[in-house]
This record gives sequence, C-alpha cells and structure tokens, in this order.
Amino acid sequence: MFSSYAAWLILGMTTITFFGFRLGGYLIGRFLPRHGRSGYVLDRLPGLVLVSLLAPTLWELGWIGATSGLIVGLITILTGRSLLAMLLGMCAVALSRYLGLV
Repeated sequence: MFSSYAAWLILGMTTITFFGFRLGGYLIGRFLPRHGRSGYVLDRLPGLVLVSLLAPTLWELGWIGATSGLIVGLITILTGRSLLAMLLGMCAVALSRYLGLV
C-alpha cells in the first residue's frame, strides 16, 4: 500500500509532467509547419493515433468490432461529431457483451 507521502509525491510528479507537456506544446507549436505535407500530417495526427490505439481491439473483437468500427465511421462522416460516434460505438460493443455475443 502507498503511504500518504508517496501518493502526494506521485500526484505532484504527474501534475508537473502534465503541465510540462502542455507548456512544451505551446512553446514548440508556433514553430511547427502549418502548410504543406508536414502540416497535412500534423492536422491528421490525433485521428491517426486514435485509430492506431483502437484498431487492435476492434480486430480482436471480430465481427462485433468491425460492426462497431463501421458505426463509428458512418456516424462521424454523417454528423461530424466524433465524440457522439465513439459513444455509440462503445454502446454497440457494450450491448453485444451484455447479450453474450462476445
């Protein structure tokens, strides 16, 4: 079990790291390219990271994962609301688990 001192120390280090990354992003962000090929890639980087994190899980779930991924993709394209799409995709997986399909 953690002592109170260790818990506060971990919380403090996490806070410093978090705000350090935020500050670094603000300071370095103005030097990043906004146009051209590099700007194109940087604009799409958050979506690429999200897909790279979710793809193995969707693959592991089989047809349920493919269906929920398709739901997320279609809702994102049709509405432009990625958070709503992810929420509905998560609900599709939860429903399939509740029904015992996974």
